Parts: sequence; C-alpha cells; structure tokens
Amino acid sequence: MDTRTSWFNIARPDLFMSFEGELIAPPDRLAEIYIFAWHEETRESAADHRSPEQWRFLVVPAKSLRANLRSIGLHEIEEITDAVGFESLAEAVRETLDGL
Repeated sequence: MDTRTSWFNIARPDLFMSFEGELIAPPDRLAEIYIFAWHEETRESAADHRSPEQWRFLVVPAKSLRANLRSIGLHEIEEITDAVGFESLAEAVRETLDGL
C-alpha cells in the first residue's frame, strides 16, 4: 500500500474543556506522546482489524512534532520513529516516556 497518502489529524482544537468543566484555550498538544496505529493489510480475505498482530504502531513524543502541524502523513511519522508490533508497543511507550 502507498503510505504517502495516509494522514493523521493532530490539529489543536479551538477550545478545550478543563477538568473543572470550563472551556479554555487548549495546550499546544493534547498529549505528551502520540501512538499512531496503521493497518496495512488490504486483502479482504486476510484483513482482520480486530487482530492487534495485524497493526503497526508508531510512538512519537509530542516534542518531535512541529508546533503548528495540523496533520501528519505516515511517511513523515516513519522518518521520526520505527514502527513496532503489538507485542512491543508497551516497551516502545515506556522508552518514549523515559525520554521526555
């Protein structure tokens, strides 16, 4: 599959609700890390979106994303980090959090 046409929305919302229920200006990013998930199996007979083993996960610290970036392509994410399988996702998250 051509991953150059695959995009993820990471736009900052216009308003953000605080824990107290007030609408406030949102932070620059809504998370410290982003976990992008990509299911690349296109054969209908083989694709099972319920199976975590068929997904690739890309864990990216928010500080690696340009400040005003509203969307990011899979090809750009792959330049920042390597994809991991489901079995390695927890470790990739831990390593990314340790690097913050």
